Amino acid sequence: MKFLFLDTDIRLIIMNSNRVFGGTAIRQYYFAKGLSELGHDVGVVTIKSDSFLSNENFEFKLLETYNPDFGIKALRWIYYRAPMIFYSILKFKPDRVIIKGGGGWLNLIVLISSIILRKKIALLIANDAEVYGFNKKYSYPSRLIQNLIIYKSSHILCQNKFQLDHMKRYKNQKRTINTILNPIDINLSEKYSSTNRKYIAFIGTFRKHKNLQSLYNIAKSNTETLFKIAGKEIETTESETKLIMEELRKLNNVEFVGFLPHDKIKDFLMNAKALLNTSFHEGFSNTFLEAFSVGTPIISLYVDPNDILKTEKLGFKISEKEFSQIIRLLDLEFDYKLFYSRSIKYIQKNHYYLDVSNKLAFILK
Repeated sequence: MKFLFLDTDIRLIIMNSNRVFGGTAIRQYYFAKGLSELGHDVGVVTIKSDSFLSNENFEFKLLETYNPDFGIKALRWIYYRAPMIFYSILKFKPDRVIIKGGGGWLNLIVLISSIILRKKIALLIANDAEVYGFNKKYSYPSRLIQNLIIYKSSHILCQNKFQLDHMKRYKNQKRTINTILNPIDINLSEKYSSTNRKYIAFIGTFRKHKNLQSLYNIAKSNTETLFKIAGKEIETTESETKLIMEELRKLNNVEFVGFLPHDKIKDFLMNAKALLNTSFHEGFSNTFLEAFSVGTPIISLYVDPNDILKTEKLGFKISEKEFSQIIRLLDLEFDYKLFYSRSIKYIQKNHYYLDVSNKLAFILK
């Protein structure tokens, strides 16, 4: 089969860029890699400024579309970018067009192009907010585009049971709704040390839903614990979040390490006692999988996709006040070697990218 991924952020992973990209891009990257290695013909849309990438040897094909700096800003989506995206779909002739959720210009163009060219769309749900609370978070045009994509998609792919339960109402004879877990590649020949764990890791874009206020509360109340924060401020970082970041910088036990390229994440997590997640909502965080791959447990305040922290014993879902108890447990009693064995087995069974990609191909056939 031929699969086309329409997410220009995938290129940032290939380039090992220091620009911020979402977890959905990582998810699609491993799908594209896995489907290609399984023998499928896979295309990934990129942009003209990345033309040097087309000369490299990747598992999948990189398809140039538009130059992001070209054209009149207010009109270029209509007269320049839309035709280029349409042509990339027309030329590649995919059996399935795979897009992430959201109500942006790119998704609208892909939707219209796919309808005209009679291509089936597979929608990847990116986070829980897209199925619950979407109407409150996004503008009316974004909600309209998102709803149109849902109704025109032949396949909707959820990340967890919560999303699946909320999307079941859209299931009909022409549309399937399935859960497909996030994929990850692991190298079992590498051995990860668990004897030099000195800090609590935090990874994420600095946005309101990441709940930096709770991170600040925990760090302030646990001054003997070192917190290392990976990430950076982006254009859409809210003013209240910026204020909390300033307060975090005043704490002696907090260190901002900046944005980490994708290939540096595992090293950062390998030396952490745990990965702290304070988000109000996620889909299925890729940082969870990256932490599991190096034997690092999760401490989460709100997020536990499919209850894996409890049922698979992969971490702790706690309140802010319980954090100090977990730190004492990690320092005095926690068996990281045993945890690494358990977390690797969980990833191999549920998230290995070739197995998950094979399941995706079966769902979309």
